[in-house]
Amino acid sequence: MRQRSAFYGADLAWIHRSGYEPDARAWLSLLRRAGVRRGLVVDLGCGAGGWASALVRRGYGVWGVDRSRAMIAMARRRVPRGAFVRASIVEARLPACDAVTAIGEILNYLGGPAEVRRVFRSVRAALRPGGAFVFDVLLPQRDVRVNARVERDWATISRNEDDGRRLVRDITWFRREGRVWRRGREVHRQRLYRASELAAWLRREGLAVRVTAGPWPRHALLAAILPSR
Repeated sequence: MRQRSAFYGADLAWIHRSGYEPDARAWLSLLRRAGVRRGLVVDLGCGAGGWASALVRRGYGVWGVDRSRAMIAMARRRVPRGAFVRASIVEARLPACDAVTAIGEILNYLGGPAEVRRVFRSVRAALRPGGAFVFDVLLPQRDVRVNARVERDWATISRNEDDGRRLVRDITWFRREGRVWRRGREVHRQRLYRASELAAWLRREGLAVRVTAGPWPRHALLAAILPSR
């Protein structure tokens, strides 16, 4: 078995694209309910470009950023009309935009509260008046669980250990190409937050915030709007 140090290396990135991309229809509905029906959307943690592809098909512009080399390569091939940058979302300089999205526990992957608040300031600076920041966040549960999924050409097994502050997700993956199966492993570490504390930080940046149940179990969804002048 290969121990992978890369974050979403080529095989796990391919598996993520094959079976773990978000429901674009649901997120489009959320974006429109937040008042953003056109313009440029900044996609933080854009992954392989599934959400970006849906945005472009519906007439939005898209600018995506992700730190996985494999993910960015797939996004560029998949969405040639989008702009994609390989970088940390903490360091990236975001363009002026009408909306920012971060789908799939993106903020949980940051190094801690200081980095989250830095991203919030960056988002606030990039949003045009009336713009929206829509994202999901994984909530603390204090438990240990094992998830498994088996498909024709791939499978994943993950052990998720949540101590209330951090989650360690130990992922073993299997991928078949032709008659050959490959196996590898990645360990992802995430910081956990209460939705209320994230909402408070966003309000300090001058954003109006609504918190609802998330699109997946153990998640919250936050929609933050920059008031029009």
